[in-house]
Amino acid sequence: MKLLKIDAEVEHVWFGDDVFALNQHWVKEFAEEVMKRNATLPFKIQSRADLMSEQTVQSLKAAGCSEVWMGVESGSQAVLKAMDKGLNVSSVIAARRRLKEAGIRACHFLQFGYPGEAWTELQETIAVSTGVQTWANSELKEGWLSSPTATLLVPLFATSMFAQEV
Repeated sequence: MKLLKIDAEVEHVWFGDDVFALNQHWVKEFAEEVMKRNATLPFKIQSRADLMSEQTVQSLKAAGCSEVWMGVESGSQAVLKAMDKGLNVSSVIAARRRLKEAGIRACHFLQFGYPGEAWTELQETIAVSTGVQTWANSELKEGWLSSPTATLLVPLFATSMFAQEV
């Protein structure tokens, strides 16, 4: 990062590793090394919402992280359960709050069109992703927007979702 910062005058880096924050101890060591080398450079990562612990978020901030893109997929716990995502909506809300408090943008990858997903579930997803309270989710109170990116579900060949849809 130091070479990119000084020699190439890079202003921002995107780490395309979707499990960048998988090990909070590694993230802490990474942050310490970046600071020790005076290599802090704004960067963004991909991760899971349930990996955004207080320690991980603070380490990311110290290293220069400015954005975390998380594969949230849906703000409806029923849809997440049907997907077998292994993620709780409460983890998404907590991650967004922690990141906001650290000054890091929380961004969501969303997918629409899961079997059984209806207007209510779409409203829950919008509420969780934007932090704006809607009739479908009264738990959210802050009005802080993340940067959601939405795609339509395309079941991949030879997956259980493909078998359901065919």
